[in-house]
Amino acid sequence: MRDAPIGGHGLFATRRFEAESILFEEYPIGGTAVAFFHHRNFFCANCLVTLDNRIAVECGSCKDRYCSEQCLHWSSTLFHHKLCRYLNDSFNAYFEVAKSISNEYYLVAANLLSLFPTAPWLHHFVHEEDESEFYQNQLMARHLSAATGEDIATSVLAKTVGMLRVNVLGIKSGDTQVGFGLYSKQSLLNHSSDPNCRCVATENPSLCAIEAISEILPDEELTIDYLGPDELGPCRTNILATQYNIGT
Repeated sequence: MRDAPIGGHGLFATRRFEAESILFEEYPIGGTAVAFFHHRNFFCANCLVTLDNRIAVECGSCKDRYCSEQCLHWSSTLFHHKLCRYLNDSFNAYFEVAKSISNEYYLVAANLLSLFPTAPWLHHFVHEEDESEFYQNQLMARHLSAATGEDIATSVLAKTVGMLRVNVLGIKSGDTQVGFGLYSKQSLLNHSSDPNCRCVATENPSLCAIEAISEILPDEELTIDYLGPDELGPCRTNILATQYNIGT
């Protein structure tokens, strides 16, 4: 695959792919977020695998649950050592505000900004700030700055949350969406109601696999349906227009 030329958008094939072949697989940047706060105890806080029949491994402080020592180590090494609710009062305050407004995008934004406080993605994604959320973002930026020890501007947090709203990929366990994450290659794929690619499930729910629906030729743009085949009618049109600023 190759990116579009500078100033363009999208992802393009560099060779021929047969139908049902896997084009690429990737893990999310900055971890994942469980889709609903009250579901946090039922899925691994790192890979989102279901914990029903597993012996969960817990963070010794905040009791976040993981499917394995490996997942706990991965999360702790990258950002959980900073963003543990029990050990970090500022992040706990940040988490509680996000929970009170049921906005899990703030959790992925916190992971990303703890890893990359200069927010390099803002050079590639442009989003207008929602003035109605200014004071909320101001409060959250203050909590997150204290939690990470970085000076995170309100505008940086607001634009990061805006970027996540239109670029995260829903993560499923079976047919149920259990969370979401941001993927570097997948986020480059443009939308089509007649796509040539789709996201398919793997044994690891957080591993994104992109599969060809039909034969794809060299230099052909790779596209996916942002909403999937189940979202039809006026609701589909409204979501595409309001959230993604595109037609059907």
